[in-house]
Amino acid sequence: MCSILEPLANATVRLKADSIPTSGMVLSIVIGLIKALAKVQTPYCTSVKTGLINAISHRLAYVQLDDHFVLSSVLEPRFRLKLTSSPAEEMAAKSLVIEHMDLLVEQTAAADQPTVQGITDCMFAQNELFGFMSSDDTSTREISIVVELDSYLADASNTEELTFWAQHKERYPRLYKLHLKHCPYLPLQQLSNDASVQLAASPVLVGPACQMTCLKLC
Repeated sequence: MCSILEPLANATVRLKADSIPTSGMVLSIVIGLIKALAKVQTPYCTSVKTGLINAISHRLAYVQLDDHFVLSSVLEPRFRLKLTSSPAEEMAAKSLVIEHMDLLVEQTAAADQPTVQGITDCMFAQNELFGFMSSDDTSTREISIVVELDSYLADASNTEELTFWAQHKERYPRLYKLHLKHCPYLPLQQLSNDASVQLAASPVLVGPACQMTCLKLC
């Protein structure tokens, strides 16, 4: 029984850590749990082992399809695309990151633009006669985003997540913003009551709040 429960104990300890962001670990831990349990060799409690594997696979299947957890995993520099098991999965993960980077750039640009300029660009975009004069060079932006992502994925650094992004926020500015959105970190003891309420309503998991109960195991 102990050998069966050991992977669950290890997962719980990692997910309730208070010194590191944990959202980037969720996907790897879910996959790792299933694989670790499948490797356990014991003539006893086989029904418990099978039940746990089925429960995790069924109840936590949404994690592998959730954009937040996929993005958080890719933005964890120790994981990046290591969790993908095929070229198709790798391409899908990269496409997802590019899509969210592009959306973040659009949102930032829209917030920075004066209202009049925004109206003018909208008029150009909606009118085929003026479309060629739009000030938004989409193709150039997309190329820049892809170059930044490819550079990050090729980076050999294996530094812990918080340290990595503190050191590389200038080199990967769009990815850094995406990291702040999906992998924030605030030690639980530093949160005010208001912040706790905000975090409780947020899909982002931080510190000890990211426990197995949050992953709908029960």
